[in-house]
Amino acid sequence: MIKPNKFILALSIIFGSLFSVPTSQASQWHLLCPEQDSCIYPNLFTGILSDLLNPAIVPFIGTQNTWLQYSTENMGNGFFRPQGLFSIHPPNVVADMLIPIQQPTTGNPYPFSQLSDYGAIESQNGDILALGFYQVIHYSPSGEFIDAVNYDPQIDISNPASIDTGNFVFSGPLLRLRDTTLFTLMFVGDQRIYSSTDEGQTWKKTPTSYVNEQGEKANFPIGGNCYNLSLNPENTGLWAIVDKRYKEIKNYPSLLWESTDLGATWTPVDNGSFPEKTVRVVLDPNNPQTAYALSNQGLYQSLDRGISWQPTTLTQPVHGLAFVSQNPPLKPMMVAGTDTGVMIGTDPLGDWQGMNQGLLNIPHSVTNAHGLLVAVSAAGYFTCADLDCFGLGQAVPEGLPTTARAFRIDAIDASNTETTFDQAHTVTVTEFYNSNIDQYFMTTDPEAMGASGVAGAGWAPTGQSFTAWSILGSSVGAYVCQFYGSLNPGPNSHYWTISPAECNQLLDTQAQTPDNVPRWNFEKYPFMAIPAQITDGTQACPDSYTPIYHAYNNGPAQGKESGFRYVTDRSVLEPLFNEGWIDAGIAFCGAGTS
Repeated sequence: MIKPNKFILALSIIFGSLFSVPTSQASQWHLLCPEQDSCIYPNLFTGILSDLLNPAIVPFIGTQNTWLQYSTENMGNGFFRPQGLFSIHPPNVVADMLIPIQQPTTGNPYPFSQLSDYGAIESQNGDILALGFYQVIHYSPSGEFIDAVNYDPQIDISNPASIDTGNFVFSGPLLRLRDTTLFTLMFVGDQRIYSSTDEGQTWKKTPTSYVNEQGEKANFPIGGNCYNLSLNPENTGLWAIVDKRYKEIKNYPSLLWESTDLGATWTPVDNGSFPEKTVRVVLDPNNPQTAYALSNQGLYQSLDRGISWQPTTLTQPVHGLAFVSQNPPLKPMMVAGTDTGVMIGTDPLGDWQGMNQGLLNIPHSVTNAHGLLVAVSAAGYFTCADLDCFGLGQAVPEGLPTTARAFRIDAIDASNTETTFDQAHTVTVTEFYNSNIDQYFMTTDPEAMGASGVAGAGWAPTGQSFTAWSILGSSVGAYVCQFYGSLNPGPNSHYWTISPAECNQLLDTQAQTPDNVPRWNFEKYPFMAIPAQITDGTQACPDSYTPIYHAYNNGPAQGKESGFRYVTDRSVLEPLFNEGWIDAGIAFCGAGTS
């Protein structure tokens, strides 16, 4: 039997031809993930960044590419090896193929680099400089490894005993001040600025210092594990955030400080009103004298170059802030990543609205990548091509980690037991059938079915089920998108797909199809599964995972509503094939039969 292309199948069920559907912007966040890859828990390898206010880290935006990194392989002791990276080319919302990160072979036992706005910067010739353990690693604009330079030759990086990974932290991000590239490294009791004037080939080490009112000079401790280093409004010097603990110990007058000599000396900026536990300072691109502090107390604003700070009406923790220009007389839109998703507003002291359609109700960061909004969370990377992704975020099951850091802690704890993180968060997906409408449905909440449930009367279990994972419950799974057809005008059925491309195409089609025309409507991410792998044109599930077979009733050709079925036993579908159903192959892979 010839199997139809699954990506074309769901769209042709209603529209008949893809070419009859016009193109327009989607009104929902799109999951950004290459086909057949599991793209969750993005960002960093930790250890040095273990206390970073998560999920502060956002993609690295270069001139040619926007790079997004995933780090999911647990190496123990809080370290996660980078799995790979992929790039997007805005305004496209589709990711390129996931590729391995090429690492140096210099004998460094911790050579891993991080491609994000925290740990990478673009050189003047387009190459990428990325921070690693005691190294700055050079990549080409397409991601190929070039070389690795030791930024502190006094440390023997080939000798693990000489590398005390728990004794220092970066105070990022990498910055460029005129012709100088620099970053901060803080050892216990010893803060240093490393700077380079030759695009990272050689580095100079400068101790930081502060002279108090008594004329006493001491090492100046920039706060660690945050975006504590930034350029001042005039791009003539540096701003740095001091950890509150040091302010109390040293009786510093401010938390925000400035240096005009590459960090050699520092002077206070704020008058004592700077908010504690600020993850970063962002300057207003339309007026650099206006600055914003992103803190766990909310968003704060300064109108006088950082001297005095006042709270805005956005009071929940803020992890990221982006600006989107609008045509005059409309004001620029401020887009904030918060503990519950993404909020937008044109006035920091006015109303903020949620823009979370397609996101999970968990902490997010956000950035503007050449006009494409990218939201980052433990759930992965999501894109919105405009400012029309309004709606509420989808709730996640209680007891699951909602930030990448929380996931790492859970995974490390689980590695010390016989039960892995994934095994501890499986769910049973149960199939139901309704003879009144001749439709199948699958759910992780069987109590919602039946006459007393939200699904209404007529539903009965078929005896078929399989094991998957709850949302955010798997370190290797991917999200399944659930769509429904409206009761009127239809189709009165559901469709599930694990393909990011198919899910996003259905979202686009929904956005530009009037609600009085048959269409698929996104409902939620009901569970996680494993994408089927395709080798030489043949579908298969990885070892130890169970194929979930998919059939389509070819409803329109038979004069009835479209319908779908998903089961682990393909023989169950044989009678349906004899009735004219179409074999659609393996939809995805489950954890095993229940």
